[in-house]
Amino acid sequence: ARFRSTSGAAYALSADTGLYDTKVKELDLQGKVIIAQAARFTARMDKAHLTGSAPTRPGGEPCEESG
Repeated sequence: ARFRSTSGAAYALSADTGLYDTKVKELDLQGKVIIAQAARFTARMDKAHLTGSAPTRPGGEPCEESG
């Protein structure tokens, strides 16, 4: 999936599963999560929680980042 942040930056997302809450506009991703922004970074983690601002890792889950 692809999305844009409020600042207009484009991101690519992938995960085994995801659940979007339309009321609060938040996305929970689980299993082989990859969040990438072209030519800037690629982050890999087990879980991610995305709000209207920026992705975060719940509970200090490990995260690999490259780029």
